[in-house]
Amino acid sequence: GLRMHIKPTKGKSRDVGGEIIDYLFPHDNGRIPVIAITGTNGKTSVVKLVTKILEQKGYNVGMTTTGGIYIGGKRIAKGDTTGPWSARLILKDRDVDVAVLECARGGIWRRGLGYDRAYIGCVLNIREDHIGVDGIEKLDDIYWIKSVVTEAVLPDGYSVINAEDIYAQDLLKYARGKHALFSKKKNNLMEEEIKKGGTGVYIENGIVYYENGLKKEEIMNVEDIKYSLGGVLSANLENSLASILIAKLMGIENEIIREIFSSITPDAFSGRLNMRDYKGKKIIVDYAHNPDAILRLKDVIEYIKPRETWCVIAIPGDRDDSLLMKDGESAAIVFDHVLITAREKDLRGRKKEDLLSKMEEGAKRVEGKDIKIVENADEAIKKSISEAKRGDAVFILMGLDSVDEIKDIN
Repeated sequence: GLRMHIKPTKGKSRDVGGEIIDYLFPHDNGRIPVIAITGTNGKTSVVKLVTKILEQKGYNVGMTTTGGIYIGGKRIAKGDTTGPWSARLILKDRDVDVAVLECARGGIWRRGLGYDRAYIGCVLNIREDHIGVDGIEKLDDIYWIKSVVTEAVLPDGYSVINAEDIYAQDLLKYARGKHALFSKKKNNLMEEEIKKGGTGVYIENGIVYYENGLKKEEIMNVEDIKYSLGGVLSANLENSLASILIAKLMGIENEIIREIFSSITPDAFSGRLNMRDYKGKKIIVDYAHNPDAILRLKDVIEYIKPRETWCVIAIPGDRDDSLLMKDGESAAIVFDHVLITAREKDLRGRKKEDLLSKMEEGAKRVEGKDIKIVENADEAIKKSISEAKRGDAVFILMGLDSVDEIKDIN
């Protein structure tokens, strides 16, 4: 029924067909905002935090993580989906408003990013992990791989960088788009970047601030960030600051940010600080699998104040000897009792005896700790829980979905 508009008997002709076509196919480049997040520790948590904030705003978010691909909160694929194939799957879906992508080292190194340019590219941190994998020999190699995410940013987009990271200045040299930094304090690097027109999120006198060249906004009190237990958990606090910065760059209101962080708990995500009380003992499942992540669990111990601490640790076998020994040493520094084990699926070409012995060698660098090898992972979990006393805390450091995956806890 367009004839009466195009060739009316009376009145002016109007190009209704052209208006319909313009409505169906707007004059833009068809892009949706892509938020790409990488780093050694915290990727999955930040991806999920940012997604929660955007969903609260009303966006239909496409998300890729180590636990699967999600669109609109529904998982459409299960597994470690942090590579370019997963990114492309999200970007093909016409219902997705924003893509939030976890970009892991393996996917970047072997096949690239899966997109050309992001609106926000974020590097959370560069830490020792995956040394010995895919030809990676030193920390600089990890930096070069992760830095790709901040190099592939649109001119009007943002490179988000941890201002306290040892590679922050190197990342800024090659980062595209505008620079945005986060840190627990406003250091000299952040001060300089803000003066040059950059953006920052930082803590000052117990308050989280967002600042750029035009304004300085108070976001919320650190003590109200439930996800970090009011700032007690340093890793979760850094993840919160990164997520707040990304949310602000996406134009999210402070009220929504405060609502999310004042309600979400540290054990909100599967396999990350999932806690349960069991016969007077605390059972904690967390996928801390490198020295930095293991050492940061001291914050949790200081918060829950257990009588003694137990750790069941299983590290993938594709790391080099020195890193495996550092993992074992870190566990012995943090915990009173360390049960070193391995899962068959995580051996990755290394003999189990060799994997266990290297970790034991590292752990025994620390004197006065109870170090045991238990070859079977399930047996190690059972042994730690049964031998722990009331008031003790048992940390299970391996890739489990949650405490519920431990079969003898009900």
